Amino acid sequence: MAFTRSCIIVTSDEPWGVVWHTQLHYAWQLSLRFKVIFVNPPQSWRFKNLFFRSQPDFSVSGKLTVVPYQNVLPSFLGIAAMFINDWITQIRIRKAMNRWKGISVSHAWHFDRYRGFFLFRNDRSVKHVYHIVDPYLAEKNDSLFAKSADLIVLTSPKHFNHYLAINPNTIRMPQGVDLDFYIKQKKQQPTDTAAGYEDSILLLGTLTNDVDFDFLSIVADKYPGKLLIIGPDKINVPESRVKFENLLSIPSVRWLGPMQPEDFLPFLLSCRVGVIVYRKTGTDSNNLRSPLKVINYLASGKCVISNIDCEIPALENEAIYKADSQLMYLQLLDTAMNGNLKFNHQLVAQYLNDVSYDHLVGSIFKSMDQSLPPKFEHEQAHESA
Repeated sequence: MAFTRSCIIVTSDEPWGVVWHTQLHYAWQLSLRFKVIFVNPPQSWRFKNLFFRSQPDFSVSGKLTVVPYQNVLPSFLGIAAMFINDWITQIRIRKAMNRWKGISVSHAWHFDRYRGFFLFRNDRSVKHVYHIVDPYLAEKNDSLFAKSADLIVLTSPKHFNHYLAINPNTIRMPQGVDLDFYIKQKKQQPTDTAAGYEDSILLLGTLTNDVDFDFLSIVADKYPGKLLIIGPDKINVPESRVKFENLLSIPSVRWLGPMQPEDFLPFLLSCRVGVIVYRKTGTDSNNLRSPLKVINYLASGKCVISNIDCEIPALENEAIYKADSQLMYLQLLDTAMNGNLKFNHQLVAQYLNDVSYDHLVGSIFKSMDQSLPPKFEHEQAHESA
């Protein structure tokens, strides 16, 4: 069967970089079958933006190009500013697409609910997918994107009925995994990269104000030399900053900063257990998260201990353990460090196969009554994450 290749526009509220969030994973996976323009979110608006100052485009691969969003006008001007900024950004996208002769846009895949609504709305052949990976409910522009989408893809099941009432074309797709990447990396010769980090308690992921640094300090004191942290620092609240610095002041705590998957995988494979630790808030908003890091832990054969719902009920007490109190959390850590926390390899393998990106992307296109073209013959390496 002959397939016509097209271009998919992916808007993101997370920039292309070392750390791969869900948005970046989907852009990469789509680029194995389509041409992809990934629209980077803009930096904070400054007066010079009025003169069309912006970052340059850059290519991740021959099939994926990153184009920065052009926020000429500040967002506080409302929907009119977004319309003009989208129009200007669309011109930039068209220009970037010139490298692919004869390619047209088939989908606009919206992960960014702050901007990009008007991109390619003038072309009725373009399908608009609103992909919700964080609790956007009642936030700015959420209902605007939801009502107009050809398809809503919802990561978490918690607000499924809410979005279904807004738009009947709503489906739920859990967080995904690139199985090919893990299989390929595990087959490579082991290195001594993670030497000295064996049997660690690993916290993987972005460090934000919502991480419970106080409890991590308790963990670090109880298990000297075992707490390992990998991820970028995006803390912007002074109180949380102080707590993070207090944690790092404990001599045995090791923070390696952000890493690409190829680099952090040896540490994942060497650790004893993966942890997810968020502080409790008045609205308990952290329990609305659908953490991607749990997939990384599971794909590396590691049990997960979390104080929030990981939204994988089939693996509860089979590989994922939820602690409802600090005491219970520490008891689970004791069990894990003694090598007695159950990991059901068969159930985990079955789940990971069900949430492979090949399966998820195929299901999303099937929901739009569309077929996926085959992957390009020469797939690029997993160049960054």
